Amino acid sequence: MSTNLLISDQIGTSVVDYSGLVNMALFSSDVQSVKDDKFFNVSYNFSPCSVTTNINDIQSVYNTTSFYIYGLLHNITGLTDKLQNVNGEFVIENVSQLDGSKLYLCFLLQSVTATDNPTNDAKNGLLSHFFNSLVTDSNGTFIEKGNTSVNKNIKISPYYDETIPSQTNCITYFDTTKNATVVIYTNPITYNTVTNTTNFKSYLDGLTTTTKLFNVQPNLSSDKINNKSTSSTGSTGSNSKSNIENDNIYIDCNPTGESEESIKTYNLPINSNLMNDIQKSSVSTLINNFAMFSILLIICYIGIPQLYSAAVCEKNMGDEDQYYSRIFIFV
Repeated sequence: MSTNLLISDQIGTSVVDYSGLVNMALFSSDVQSVKDDKFFNVSYNFSPCSVTTNINDIQSVYNTTSFYIYGLLHNITGLTDKLQNVNGEFVIENVSQLDGSKLYLCFLLQSVTATDNPTNDAKNGLLSHFFNSLVTDSNGTFIEKGNTSVNKNIKISPYYDETIPSQTNCITYFDTTKNATVVIYTNPITYNTVTNTTNFKSYLDGLTTTTKLFNVQPNLSSDKINNKSTSSTGSTGSNSKSNIENDNIYIDCNPTGESEESIKTYNLPINSNLMNDIQKSSVSTLINNFAMFSILLIICYIGIPQLYSAAVCEKNMGDEDQYYSRIFIFV
């Protein structure tokens, strides 16, 4: 198998679930790049938004940390060499909640004519928001790191933003040298123009086609991911394993759960569903313990005097026997 990326390497997008990327606030003050870098980078430091993967039946959860715009980084035989005017990539960087490894979601960018109905809306599209509010200001001047004279922000929802076309296939590989997983979606975001003052295509044509984030080709052919899992990554309570033999699919589902010890190793968002469940469980346990203590206290309050009366008062014991009986009942 070749280490070069081929269209035949594509797999279904069920290995990645980025539906958690919603209502994300980005600010011009968080721009981390300068014009000489030949790429755009803005960090994301607001409420946690997560991406989950289920690759080779191993599930991982990542938090989004940065967004990038590059020139075309990946050359995919049978895809980028067939599509015209594919000249950029929109990259979302994510960091594992468990071990700090990286996950990069890469969306191809393709220039088309207005008659081709570009997926990116020229005013409200994802690329338009970035270019008009974070890459450049209202005068077309590029916003750079440390520029305090500009105070602009946008709110995006990459999963629900219809200017990112629906994806059915992706090409995925491990970059073992950078401890990263790279996902390239095969259906490009198409655009015509995203601003009235500066041409976005010209901007992309001037960006670098190299990056230090990850290797743009797998190091070994075995690093390409040919995932056989049929489970949805939106599910966090089970893993699925499928075996394909002679065009027959056998699915063996083994429900698994996270132990309390495992959950303690995760950094959980305060307002996440899992944290709410844990808090409700703790309150329920406290109420149950208090109820059991109350019942035991009532039993002791009623039972001990009855036991003392039956064992001591009604037996006509001598002083020494009564003494030892009281000690026994007290204990």
